[in-house]
Amino acid sequence: MPRNQPQEEVRDTSTITLRTMTSEDLPQVLSFFEEVNPNATRDQISSWTTPILKNWPHLCWVAVTGGELVGAITAELRFFGVPFIEDLFVSESHRRQGVGSRLISRVLDEFRKMGVPFVKVESNPSIWPLAQKLYYRHGFRVCGVEQDRHGFGPKGDSVILKKTFRENS
Repeated sequence: MPRNQPQEEVRDTSTITLRTMTSEDLPQVLSFFEEVNPNATRDQISSWTTPILKNWPHLCWVAVTGGELVGAITAELRFFGVPFIEDLFVSESHRRQGVGSRLISRVLDEFRKMGVPFVKVESNPSIWPLAQKLYYRHGFRVCGVEQDRHGFGPKGDSVILKKTFRENS
């Protein structure tokens, strides 16, 4: 007699919608980003997220289900016009269900429309194992490591990834 196999919970991600971020979303988004930026304070996160939302609203998105924010992403053109994904977060209860991929894909589509040749993202060691798999699936590859980028010793190291867009894609 076959044993019953434990079934993995599968969520219906079709009920999750993406929409552009609004200033009303900021309190929740800042809480999200505090989790992925362990060395930054809420005020520091607000000081970079708020201007990004103001200057690049088409590069700031949230994932919503049942009126609840379950994910967020922000991106911008940094110094010298370098396209950069700043922060990405998906609530723990919605991870590994495609929410992060949908957010990344949405921002990459916006960057493609802008005609940029590449996009960069930075990851810290605390989230690197999850981030690496996710970003690799989207065509990002490591292009550098900056040791102690944030002045916290090894906890402040940063892995820099880059995705190059193919011509005519």
